[in-house]
Amino acid sequence: MVMNHQKFKLAAPGTGFIAYTRPYAEDRTLAVLLSNRTASVGAGFGITGGGFVECGDIDRSPVGSIVEAADEAWREGDEENVGFGQLVSSRIFFEEAQPIATLFTRTTDINRVHSCTFFALRLQDRVWQQATRLSPGPERVGDLVIAILRWKKSITRRDPEKFITLQTQTGDEIHAGDFCHQHELRAFGALAWHAERNRLW
Repeated sequence: MVMNHQKFKLAAPGTGFIAYTRPYAEDRTLAVLLSNRTASVGAGFGITGGGFVECGDIDRSPVGSIVEAADEAWREGDEENVGFGQLVSSRIFFEEAQPIATLFTRTTDINRVHSCTFFALRLQDRVWQQATRLSPGPERVGDLVIAILRWKKSITRRDPEKFITLQTQTGDEIHAGDFCHQHELRAFGALAWHAERNRLW
């Protein structure tokens, strides 16, 4: 078996989730929650909660230990959105967060390559309302932003972000350049692709 032995570039693993709900009877429409990232982690819009996997913690674990990506996504969501862990327990998140996209991307940061796993988490009305009022953690600025995600019927799995639009509730369009990590727009496209095919849990 050939091992890497650090001879080749390794990707920095990250994970996160998009909280969403279906507030409208209108077809091909979801409401999603975006975060505003602080400058310390890269200013701009981001998914509801996400970040790098705590590889140091895993490295200190016994050999053979397994950490689920969903558990890391929940941890990031709780760190960035104060009180999220009380609103959605790690057990509930693990059962209900749906994997929607896994990808690698070349980035401009020191890691250069990210390996990303994205989840979708549907919130019912009462929990959704509470989630919109969660206070920011150290990597978030201001309130979570409610945005309207719409897509075309012709959306494809290969490049779904080309078939979607994101707008704030006041009608302002959100573009790829408004995101801290532009590849996160792919996650919103993947959410729409799953929704179009009735594949959301």
